[in-house]
Amino acid sequence: MSAAMIALVAGLTVASGPERIPGEMKQPLDLRGYWEGTWHQTPDEGVRARLKPGLLRLIGEKGGEEELHCRFVDEGSGKCRMIFSLGMIRREMVCLGIYKWEGSRVIICLGDLDSRQRPTAFLNVENSILITLKPAKPWK
Repeated sequence: MSAAMIALVAGLTVASGPERIPGEMKQPLDLRGYWEGTWHQTPDEGVRARLKPGLLRLIGEKGGEEELHCRFVDEGSGKCRMIFSLGMIRREMVCLGIYKWEGSRVIICLGDLDSRQRPTAFLNVENSILITLKPAKPWK
């Protein structure tokens, strides 16, 4: 048996520690393209949400719209932040959050606006924002 073959067999049979199982790897937060879903800022009220690069559009039940200029930043290990500004306000604000993937759908839970508090669970409770998004066709 050649030295290369022995090294290959040895590498396959000798473990050097715990191995990472592919299902345990975290999928990064990549929100390029178009997304749609819901935005819940209070437990009782949810609105439609549409996201494209740089812009989040919130659409109320009566058709009213609000636009946030924003971007989501993946901080790794299921943590993220949303950096945004509202309409004429030039100051950037930050919401710390967590995210998880369920198939092609992403669930994001953000702390209260500009509070610097990161949620610890995906709950639709007061002082948090729960966003559920799935890929969508391009919109204007």
